[in-house]
Amino acid sequence: MTYQQLLEKTKDIDLEKLRVFLGMRSNLIDSMSLYRDGDEWVELHIDDMQHTFEFRGTEEDVCESTYMYIRMKLELGY
Repeated sequence: MTYQQLLEKTKDIDLEKLRVFLGMRSNLIDSMSLYRDGDEWVELHIDDMQHTFEFRGTEEDVCESTYMYIRMKLELGY
């Protein structure tokens, strides 16, 4: 999935409520960000203990992972 496809699939989802930020880096506790860093795409998670987890990869891999994370949050009722 490309970044544009991800934006299209999530256009009706309140991402701010889920604390998901697309296209920018967030430093908020319990949030997830997806952004581009040079030639790499980055999925950044900050948990409730302020631990930071970063996944870097291709646009397709990172966008697909981000979409799965959003779907999981929705299914869990966040």
